[in-house]
Amino acid sequence: MALFQRKDEGPETDNGADAEEQAPEPVLTVATEVLGGAPELVCSSDLTLAGDYQTLWLVANQHRVAVVTPDEEEPKVLREFTIAEVGKFATEKFVGNAVLRAEVGGDERDVVRFSLAQTDKFEHACEQLEEFRKRGLGEEKDEHQESSSSRCPKCHQTIPAWADECPKCKPKGKVLLRALKYLLPWWHLSLVTLALMFIVNGLGLASPLFMKILLDDVLSDKKIALARPVGPTEAFLPTETPPQGWPVKPTQRKLLIGDERIEYKHVSLEKPFGFAGCVRGTAGTHPSPHKKSDLLRPKPRPLRESLRLLFLVVFGGILGTRVASAVLGALRAYMMRYLGEKIIMGLRQQIYAHLHRLSLGFYDQQQTGSLMYRVNADTGRLQGFIAGALQDLLRDITTALIICVILFRMHAGLALIVLGPVPLIVWGSRAFGKRMNRLYHRVWRIGSAVNAVLADAIPGVRVVKAFDKERYEVRRYAHMQHKGFRVSMRASMLSNMFYPALGLLSMAGTLSIWGYGGYLVLTGASSTLTLGTLIAFLAYAGRFYQPINSLARFNDEIQRVSTSAERVFEILDAHPEVADREDAVVLKDVRGEIEFDRVSFAYADHDPVVKDLTMTVHPGEMIGVVGPSGAGKTTLINLVCRFYDVTSGAIRLDGVDLKDLGVHSLRSHIGVVLQEPYLFQGTIAENILYGRPDATKEEILRATEAAFALDILVRLDDGFDQLVGERGARLSGGQKQRLSIARAILRNPKLLILDEATSAVDSETEDKIRRAIESLVQNRTTIAIAHRLSTLRRASRLAVLEKGVLVELGTHAELLAHEDGLFKRLWSKQMSVAADEALSTGALAELEDTTEEEAPEETMLRLDPEETRLAIEDDLFLQVSGRDGVLFEKVRPARSFPLTAPWELILLCDEEDQPVAFLPHTKALEDASFQALHQCLFWRYFVPQILEIRSVAVESGSATKWDVVTNRGERSFLVKKRSDARTLDPRRLFITDSEGNRYNLPDYGDLLPPSQVALERLQFV
Repeated sequence: MALFQRKDEGPETDNGADAEEQAPEPVLTVATEVLGGAPELVCSSDLTLAGDYQTLWLVANQHRVAVVTPDEEEPKVLREFTIAEVGKFATEKFVGNAVLRAEVGGDERDVVRFSLAQTDKFEHACEQLEEFRKRGLGEEKDEHQESSSSRCPKCHQTIPAWADECPKCKPKGKVLLRALKYLLPWWHLSLVTLALMFIVNGLGLASPLFMKILLDDVLSDKKIALARPVGPTEAFLPTETPPQGWPVKPTQRKLLIGDERIEYKHVSLEKPFGFAGCVRGTAGTHPSPHKKSDLLRPKPRPLRESLRLLFLVVFGGILGTRVASAVLGALRAYMMRYLGEKIIMGLRQQIYAHLHRLSLGFYDQQQTGSLMYRVNADTGRLQGFIAGALQDLLRDITTALIICVILFRMHAGLALIVLGPVPLIVWGSRAFGKRMNRLYHRVWRIGSAVNAVLADAIPGVRVVKAFDKERYEVRRYAHMQHKGFRVSMRASMLSNMFYPALGLLSMAGTLSIWGYGGYLVLTGASSTLTLGTLIAFLAYAGRFYQPINSLARFNDEIQRVSTSAERVFEILDAHPEVADREDAVVLKDVRGEIEFDRVSFAYADHDPVVKDLTMTVHPGEMIGVVGPSGAGKTTLINLVCRFYDVTSGAIRLDGVDLKDLGVHSLRSHIGVVLQEPYLFQGTIAENILYGRPDATKEEILRATEAAFALDILVRLDDGFDQLVGERGARLSGGQKQRLSIARAILRNPKLLILDEATSAVDSETEDKIRRAIESLVQNRTTIAIAHRLSTLRRASRLAVLEKGVLVELGTHAELLAHEDGLFKRLWSKQMSVAADEALSTGALAELEDTTEEEAPEETMLRLDPEETRLAIEDDLFLQVSGRDGVLFEKVRPARSFPLTAPWELILLCDEEDQPVAFLPHTKALEDASFQALHQCLFWRYFVPQILEIRSVAVESGSATKWDVVTNRGERSFLVKKRSDARTLDPRRLFITDSEGNRYNLPDYGDLLPPSQVALERLQFV
């Protein structure tokens, strides 16, 4: 958009701008007079300050600003002021409209009002006005300011920041061609399937020829034989005035000798067609009177010879081609399925990998259910098209052309009748395709919405039940399903009307052939059309309509597939807003200095959440970020992690702009504990290892201890091997939070980000985590967010945000000294609430803010197996002794990894189930100590070992009934679902029955073959 026009310059085109604007000449004349010179900025608005739709013109140069109304007689100046008296230009966005304001003399003046459709334009205008103002003050232009999003020149919709072009306006031809490019890596297999297709198609086209031979030459009771056994003629004379009965036209096939019609064949001298005597010549000639000639005359065929020909044609021709076609067709179908599965598997992996490269800005604008629908359902629709569509199209076109040639060679008149319905089929297909395209878009939009409902309601089932909203969710789902049903039925109705209409057109052509062709055969009006020829012609006509109808359906398939392809490629074409530069810097070692230099950021265009923030976090310093809800605290740490790039300004790590750093290099030095802890479906150990997969089991244990989460392991039967469920559903909020802290601790980062790390824990656990964090943050740069201000008392400094602006920065004591400061107000309010609660519970003394150093929490003692002695005490407890005597009395052992490493990292817990020590392994224990440990663990972990599986049968649904032999005896039990049989190693199963009893199958390969077959049949292995 040429927003900024100088009189001495032509219109320019700005990034992502609309059409150029040109103010009316009277407006420009008035603007020049008011501004005292030519306007350098010309921009139209569509609203008055009163909210009426009217075109107004904002004009400005480096000295003055004015708003002009283009009256027909004489334009009027509504507002004007000098640039020098303006303190700042800014836009403010409201619902359905926005306003450009100027700060003049300490007051804000509304300059011009506009609808949201013109937001981008006036943001550019505001930037230009700010440049005019700063230029007058001698300031430089902000080089970090990003350009606004652009609009599609075709549909005028805003192009998302993650897309290079409008996703809605891509040509379908390019989309489908791009889909077919996925065949290129498999071109060799595609050629094989293409060759098989032509072979199968050719065999299919041969069938009507065998049918013709069967009718004309086999099932007929006559055969062509010699009229008289004499030698063949050797010479032919031209026939200028031929005798009666001799052929005079190339199409004649009958000789009239007296009253008898005799059929003859033209054959070459070199290939006498297997007959001893034939009329050898061409039409328009007759045999020489001096030479002998043979005429072919009908003669009865012996039954034996007819049966022999019947066997050859039926079994050698028709059956042979059908069998060969079926075998080769099955081979091609298998290869096509293999090809399609491999292509779609690669496409899905590509989409999934690309989704992880995209920035959070992309996900902010998408629904989870919609993305899942695209990855699974839309790619599935592409499978058949990519693998076989091009081949099917080629097959249909070539088949139609070949059959068309055959039909014209058999009988041109009948062939023209066959082609009659084709124009109607083509026209109908085009109209049908356009209508179906719109319906398919609606069907898949509703399908995505249905998926989104499921993705919302199922993970949020606790909230649904807590608010008694089951019926509401059922109605919501039913409503979406009903909408999908209506649209699907419209598409079905259209299809069920169109395709039968195609069938009627084809039937009309076939009936016309029967009528006209039957007439020609019965009357003998055509010398070339026999009954066998007519039957073969009808067969070929039917084969001709098949590819024609298939091509019509192919148009429908194109509409269906192109819709899915557009949705899939919209993901693949999305580019990450946060991406590495080609010369991205890799930091191998980080000191931890973070500098915020005039940082501003907006999630939505022109609505900043962080505004002009400047501060420096020194290496090893802990900065607490506080402020009311919505102040921009979480946004700030999102920018540090580079989940988003700043809109303007810069964030530097050790002097390097984050935009110049490789994303992997930056995040490899960061540990994050988010406000909403997220655990993946899997075991506790797998979730803690997520940030550092190469960590040892003992490092996992120590990280869990540092997060005060060891009590979780002791309470859970499976310890670190416990499955947490979807999003950690089997754990409490506090347990999930502590495990997410353990995950960050294990990563051992140089930069630590804590976003409300203690928000989901009780006061006692919060105190423990706070002390763990105080130890963790030593020599690490830490940015911590907390609504409970007491948890940040030992932060080096506190940054106080309000509406995205840094309003205070200092130590805890310094900020409390500011009587009118925001932090002081927040602190007083929290302490007042806490005091009221403490008074009601009689615990007011606990609120006193002590600065005494608290005793560090004792860590578990690591026992040396070679020096440790264990003895049974009270059956279930152990006495632990070392080199210097008794270490612990009455401790109870617990396994850290009961399923995957049962004899490693044995925890020893006191009577309150608090771990006090651990054995890293049991290999070096004395026999007596090992037996004592084994006896205690035997009572706690009773897991029989399966030796033989006698039977496994489906009980109901996914439940199965097992009859097994264990090392403890025979046992029958019920397994409710397949996931209750966990695969721990490639050949090891751990089974939990419906009562909670456990069974271990160390290696199913050691079972007898019948037992292995039973497991494989029910897909347990």
